[in-house]
Amino acid sequence: MLRDKLIQGLLDKALQERLIRETSKKARALQEVVSECKITENSKVQASVMNEKLTVNALKNFKKYRKQSINNQKNEFNCKQCGKKHEKKCPAFGTTCRNCDGRSH
Repeated sequence: MLRDKLIQGLLDKALQERLIRETSKKARALQEVVSECKITENSKVQASVMNEKLTVNALKNFKKYRKQSINNQKNEFNCKQCGKKHEKKCPAFGTTCRNCDGRSH
């Protein structure tokens, strides 16, 4: 009776129909039904999480990368003082060089 009540209360109609079909052919223990329900639930959760993360993160990363590359192209240039790429104000400007004690390079 417990097995039948468990099957009756399932929200997943496909699983419910499959368990009804299988239990009518061959009697299954309550423990087997509970185990199958847990496995099915876990697999659905994992599949939905995997699909959601892959599509959302891929899209976010693409947008983030594209935005950064557009910003970098507009704002950065090769600096003659320090030899690196950065925005207009050089981080070396006004500092003392560690190698030669010169300033602003």
